[in-house]
Amino acid sequence: MQAVAWIKKCFEHTLRVKSMNDDYGKWLEIAIKQGAPFLFEGVQEEIDPMIMPIIDQNYQSKSNIRTVNFNGSETEVHDNFRM
Repeated sequence: MQAVAWIKKCFEHTLRVKSMNDDYGKWLEIAIKQGAPFLFEGVQEEIDPMIMPIIDQNYQSKSNIRTVNFNGSETEVHDNFRM
């Protein structure tokens, strides 16, 4: 829990924190587009396959714009986005 506390302190004003049980899809999409850090808490052994392209950093570049296939559509990835 020390790492989680440290991350929350470092990004306290911009960090978005959700659990896999929450309806996190829209919040994660906003964080990707706006470049906000995003933290999943209480992750169990199974991870939602919807976020695997982000975990794997499966980004495509088109005209210096990075995109990722997230939730069935191409989403632009802000340079400051962290998960």
